[in-house]
Parts: sequence; C-alpha cells; structure tokens
Amino acid sequence: MNRRKNQRGSAFVESGFIFTVFAVMLLGIFDLGRAMFIHQALTERVRAAARWGAANGASNATGIRNMVLYNASTQPSGATGYFGLASNQVVVTQSDSGTNSNRLTVSISGYQYKTVTPFFARTITGPKIEVTMALGIFN
Repeated sequence: MNRRKNQRGSAFVESGFIFTVFAVMLLGIFDLGRAMFIHQALTERVRAAARWGAANGASNATGIRNMVLYNASTQPSGATGYFGLASNQVVVTQSDSGTNSNRLTVSISGYQYKTVTPFFARTITGPKIEVTMALGIFN
C-alpha cells in the first residue's frame, strides 16, 4: 500500500511530458509543411512569370517582375508582394538575345518566413529559386 501512495500522480506527470514532446513535434511538422508550401508557391509563381515573359516579351523585365510579385503585369495600387516579396528580391535577366541561345532567367532570393515551433522559433531565409526558359529566335 505504501508503494501505491508513492506513485500517485506519476501517470499525470508522465502524460504531461509526453504531451509536451508531442506538441513540439506537431508544431515542427506544421513549420516544415508551411515552409514547403511557401517554397512551392513561390516556385510556381516564378515559373508562371517566366512563361508570361516568353509569351509577352522577354525584354519587359518590369512586367515579369510584377508577375512574380503581384500576378499582374502592372503593380496594383496598395498591393504588397507575394508572401512579402520585395522588388529587389526578384531578378530578371535575358542572355544571348537574338540568337538560338536566347534565355530568359527569373529568380528570387532572400525571401523569409518565420517558424512558430517553441525553442526553435526564428526567421529563416529560403533558398534561391531560379527558372530559365529557352526562347530561341522569334524574329
């Protein structure tokens, strides 16, 4: 009987430890999923902007940049960039214009997102995303 008195409440304490570890792991999975979602959404936005540039004029760097930032070729009034992107984070280059090696490259770098997992919460800078599209000679 003395042994049962000494163990009273131990299941509650052990459950608290397990729940804490489980909650931190769940938030970590949430952060990872959110990071993957943001990366994939930005990758798709860069791809769409490169396709738009190939179809509407690769020399229109401002329009292509706006397609990445706002999903429109012109900046809407009062609009903010996609997932907080700024204009200086989007780079549009065209190489070997007028040749068969003509390429349009759209890239973003320096985008950030914040994690929410306790003990690991911080701002993370995502990897560079770059899409290159072959244009060839169209004239």
